Amino acid sequence: MNASINLEVAPEDKACKKLFKQVQRRLQYLPPYSPDLNEIEHYWFPIKNRVRKSIGTIENFRERVDTSVRLAS
Repeated sequence: MNASINLEVAPEDKACKKLFKQVQRRLQYLPPYSPDLNEIEHYWFPIKNRVRKSIGTIENFRERVDTSVRLAS
């Protein structure tokens, strides 16, 4: 069985690395997260900012999100 394990960060523990080697699994490290490379982030950015800047409570959070989405459209 040729399987790999994808990790966002490298394990620092030598015992962990040894275990992966013993079970014959290849470790693949994902690149650091970059919002600039994720196109959806460009659409969500103005919506998230409007929601953050809007004053309200948790009870009207959904209304604030809906308003922000409408304004961004």
